[in-house]
Amino acid sequence: ILQFEEEIVGPFWDVERQHIDSHYDTIPFDFEPIKTERSFQIEATWNFDHLQGYFESWSCVQNYLKEKSINPVPDLMDRLEPFWLKNKTRKVTFPIFLKMGRHLA
Repeated sequence: ILQFEEEIVGPFWDVERQHIDSHYDTIPFDFEPIKTERSFQIEATWNFDHLQGYFESWSCVQNYLKEKSINPVPDLMDRLEPFWLKNKTRKVTFPIFLKMGRHLA
């Protein structure tokens, strides 16, 4: 997946993707930061089709498809299938990044 994300579709990410990669640290923020030690995440149970739909929703995949007229996801799914198995469900988690602050008086 990392090879797919970094080498194949990585150059096609929108420039705003940098904010996610930096956990929002690159977003200008004119507030007094509020730090939290707590972490948050989204948890879901997915099958193989859910995983494919997730990859196909990436903006870089859509940009790649527009430029090259080829969907790169089916090849990735062919490579992942032996490790996931199409009839199996798995728990997936996604971190939630927060940037909180107090208004500066």
